[in-house]
Amino acid sequence: MSLKLAKPRLKMWMLCTSNFGYKLDFELYSEKRDKIVKSENGLGYDVVMPLSKSLQEKSHEIYFDRFFTSIPLMVGLQKMAEKSEIHSYRSESLPTN
Repeated sequence: MSLKLAKPRLKMWMLCTSNFGYKLDFELYSEKRDKIVKSENGLGYDVVMPLSKSLQEKSHEIYFDRFFTSIPLMVGLQKMAEKSEIHSYRSESLPTN
């Protein structure tokens, strides 16, 4: 039996300004102990929506990597009146309204 210790896998999700990279908010993610509540909407939604809550009352554009892109996230951001690009290769069906 191997006694190797499992390496902790940590990820830091950050909300930054696009022009200077100034960090506005961040979330530390660990696979074993994560504060991010997992929902049926997927990890992208569960990361981007809480970080963007602080921008809700302000006029901002949110840009993120295609790793995070999903239909539930686009719908959630649309409800917050934000704009984002949807990649055409996503298999989920787009909402009609």
